[in-house]
Amino acid sequence: MNRAAGHHLREWRLLTLLLLVFLLLAQRGQWFERLDNGLYDVRVAWDGRPAPADILILAIDETSLARIGRWPWSRHELATVVEQLTLAGAGPLLLDVILAEPQRGDPTADAHLAQAISAHGQVVLPVFMPGSGAATVRPLPQFAASARLGHAQALVDKDGVTRRYLAQEQGEGRRYDHLALALLATGTSAALGGSTDAAGERLVPFAGPAGHFTRIPIADVRDGRVDPARLRGATVLLGATASGLGDTVVTPLAGINGAMPGVEFVANVLAAERQGLVRRTASVPMQMGVGATIVLLYLLCLLLLSPRRALVLTAVLALGLPLLAWAVMIRAGWWWPHAAVVLTLLLAYPLWSWRRLEASLVMMTRETERMADLLHPGARLPLDTHGPHFLDPV
Repeated sequence: MNRAAGHHLREWRLLTLLLLVFLLLAQRGQWFERLDNGLYDVRVAWDGRPAPADILILAIDETSLARIGRWPWSRHELATVVEQLTLAGAGPLLLDVILAEPQRGDPTADAHLAQAISAHGQVVLPVFMPGSGAATVRPLPQFAASARLGHAQALVDKDGVTRRYLAQEQGEGRRYDHLALALLATGTSAALGGSTDAAGERLVPFAGPAGHFTRIPIADVRDGRVDPARLRGATVLLGATASGLGDTVVTPLAGINGAMPGVEFVANVLAAERQGLVRRTASVPMQMGVGATIVLLYLLCLLLLSPRRALVLTAVLALGLPLLAWAVMIRAGWWWPHAAVVLTLLLAYPLWSWRRLEASLVMMTRETERMADLLHPGARLPLDTHGPHFLDPV
């Protein structure tokens, strides 16, 4: 190997080392998490699908508040609704309301609701875990005795957007399935399993923005205004949709219809779980391994290819890697954050081109000096690349 080739290879090794260190630090520290989230949000916006007709939201909405009265209502009202659903032959029912304290002034209301829950036989109730050492909020024992419990936690990313949820959550020595999984598990003896990422998290492939799932005012069911055939066999999620009442989450689709009621977030998770569309995020070690392999192979190509072909390869990879990541998410259910890899490739090309140009200039200078010595022994042209008389061709 001649001197020039050896210097060329040393430059390549140093650049490869620096870029791999940059990539691994960026992936481990999630430096480009916001950009990766933006790429995922674009994919979610393109991935809409019809809401399942048999998943219904029984809405505590403005219409129902106007007809029944201010919230909270008497639990006799909720019991009547549950009884109507039972008579109509509705399927699993989520009561996404807090039932942690007895109703004041009317002890018969709690007994009425507990009896209605028991008669229905497929009711799911939420468990709230405030975090920061606060106690878990569970339904009263008389309600929980005939219901399956599930946690209602949604995970909020650093940008305030909710894209993920925990399949299971630990609370005071007990594990709870997510409400959607608890709904799917009603009528079985065990909770459902499923693949998660290293943190037990799953990504939500939202079917659509807020308001995408069918909503029925709860007052219409209470008053018998809904055709029983519409409710028969349906999975019903009872929760608040009225403005200022109940929890809301900001989703990747919030720019369309605003924040999404918590009960509709559960509906999206339920539909995705039931249809097998749930996605996981690749673990950080997996991201680092795949990313380092791609960057190393790319740098090997830079070493061997001409500048024009290297530029074409860079453009193909910069455009193709996001498409590949989306294809893997659709086909295999794995989301691969790839912003750090693409940015490393885009950084590698100009750096390598600069070093290659610098090496070419040095070689040209030496050759020019050598020719000058041959033509005029003892004389040298002022070709110092760092001197005041040097004209940079770039």
